Amino acid sequence: MNIRQYGESDRDSCRALWGQLVQRHREIYKDPSIGGDDPGAEFDTHLEKVGAGHVWVAEADDKIIGLVSLIHSGEEAEVEPVIVSSEHRGKRIGAALVGRGTDIF
Repeated sequence: MNIRQYGESDRDSCRALWGQLVQRHREIYKDPSIGGDDPGAEFDTHLEKVGAGHVWVAEADDKIIGLVSLIHSGEEAEVEPVIVSSEHRGKRIGAALVGRGTDIF
């Protein structure tokens, strides 16, 4: 696994990961309306807000399997979201992503 800076060619994969996050929230909160009709589109809004320089992706076998963002405001920062594809959870990928995001700040 490799963690690297987000690149424009990662957009579709990251949108798909964002869709998995939204689906999980729909299940947790029992609300199918969360995220609207195109849940992956919210990734674009998030990317615009935080900037591509504050997003990192985890990849394995040339596939994006996770992402993390650092929301930076003044002297404060928040790691949000941390997303790992459902088939790769439980392998400490999320911990590695959080570590990468906080190393930068």
